[in-house]
Amino acid sequence: MGKNNETHENNNAIDYKQLLQRALEEHREQYTKPVVMGSEYRMPESFSEYYGGELMSNSDREINKETEQAIKGKELFSTYSGRNFLGMVWWQDNKWLCEVWFYGCFRKAVVYDTLEDIMTEVSDSYGYD
Repeated sequence: MGKNNETHENNNAIDYKQLLQRALEEHREQYTKPVVMGSEYRMPESFSEYYGGELMSNSDREINKETEQAIKGKELFSTYSGRNFLGMVWWQDNKWLCEVWFYGCFRKAVVYDTLEDIMTEVSDSYGYD
């Protein structure tokens, strides 16, 4: 009976892996959707994280101008952190975009002309700390 339980557990593990793989593939399809105001959009998977410094932080409410210039117009993103969220911010199609993650789960993405507007929108929703 122990061997049958092991086989059953292995089959469940395989099914779980297959379901996870399918979910990841469906998630990646969102990357190919065009960026249109008001639609669901995500950061293109070709973008890489910029490690030269965080773009914004709620701890000091400042925008790092060097990081802003470093990622603008390139396939790079930088982070925006608060106590209860993490934002991934990038420049695309002459707009600033931000994916908002709340305790490890994607919540929403926002599009604005300025980083200040992103900071206000995200802070209003997830806190100013």
